[in-house]
Amino acid sequence: MPLRLRLAFLSTFALAGGVMGCQETSSELIRDSAGDVPFVESDPALATQLRDSDALEGDQPRFTAFANGENVRYWALPGDTRAPARAYQLCTTLSAAGCAPAPHPLVLETLPGEPGYTPFVRLERVLVRRSGMDRHFPSFDAVSEGVRRGLLEAPQDSGRYTHVVVVGDDVRLEVDQDVYAAPTRVYARGFQVTAFDFTETHGARLLEESDVPVRNVYVLRRSGEALPISEPMRELDLTGDGDQRDSSNIFGVDLDDFDYTPLWQVVQVEVSDAYQGIDTFGDQGQSDYREAHDMFDVDIADYSITPIPGAIVSHEETGVLLNCPLQSAPGSL
Repeated sequence: MPLRLRLAFLSTFALAGGVMGCQETSSELIRDSAGDVPFVESDPALATQLRDSDALEGDQPRFTAFANGENVRYWALPGDTRAPARAYQLCTTLSAAGCAPAPHPLVLETLPGEPGYTPFVRLERVLVRRSGMDRHFPSFDAVSEGVRRGLLEAPQDSGRYTHVVVVGDDVRLEVDQDVYAAPTRVYARGFQVTAFDFTETHGARLLEESDVPVRNVYVLRRSGEALPISEPMRELDLTGDGDQRDSSNIFGVDLDDFDYTPLWQVVQVEVSDAYQGIDTFGDQGQSDYREAHDMFDVDIADYSITPIPGAIVSHEETGVLLNCPLQSAPGSL
């Protein structure tokens, strides 16, 4: 029998329930429990793809900066694409007021190393019908099959986005001094994969346009100095606290602001050589400027910035984008 006909025969036989075929049948797309969803490590090629593409390895430190006058902590993570990917969020109830999340991981469309992958995902919400409760839908195909079989209702675009960074299972984020959080599981392509899902702590944010919004992070450098007032960039402990994680950087908004985003444009700011930063104060919580409005008038309509006379020497909006989520609280994302 020619190979093409033989494969077609086996596939048809598998759909009839006789043997396991080379592809998942429609009934195999949907799982009875989370324990039935294979870990991505069971697919060596896909596991290797993730390890080679997630751009992170091992323990990731927190860094300090300022926002709205307060000291904040953040992480430096991969991802700078404004156009979001898609993700399904399953809901037990769904209305204009929002989604009551089902006990089911987010379902991602793409993974690192694939075209279109980004850690920023636009949420499409899926109402779970009574007959679909306790079932698991670990891929976009599984959700489509669930809709076809009446277990789920058709996805609805929420107009919101969230932040889900897919990483290898060896990656941890520092959440307190010498305390690290491991990633949790989300679904993609029929597998369980590990990710840092910021949805619970950061919320699902409105997408006013089609792209993820961007705000400014101000990186301060004194006149006559080559490097910013930043311990990581200088590879020095400027505050004397035993680490190299502090900076005089200033984020334009804080996590509590309605327009918060984890995606930032770097604005390089030259300040006077008399500027008192974290190195001269010797305290990561002190600096001459601790919010954007100390340096700029910020237009609330389009977020354009105009320097306050005498506050800075010069500035440059670089266009460089960074994925730097702010920490919500010690011990948490």
